[in-house]
Amino acid sequence: MSTLKGTPHDGGQAGSLGTILTAIVTPFDEQGRVDEESFVALMAHLAEHGSDGFVVCGTTGEAATLTD
Repeated sequence: MSTLKGTPHDGGQAGSLGTILTAIVTPFDEQGRVDEESFVALMAHLAEHGSDGFVVCGTTGEAATLTD
């Protein structure tokens, strides 16, 4: 059992986010658009292998290529 404050083990607030948050890349298709199907598949793969949540949109340097 963890003794760290703010973890899922002590009922702390940070526990609502989980303990493993993955900075996920944004996959693009050949036309430079976000490849939503690949993105969903990547999230599913990461969740199946232990990620509790994801940090998205620009955490790995792709922010300059994203538009509204």
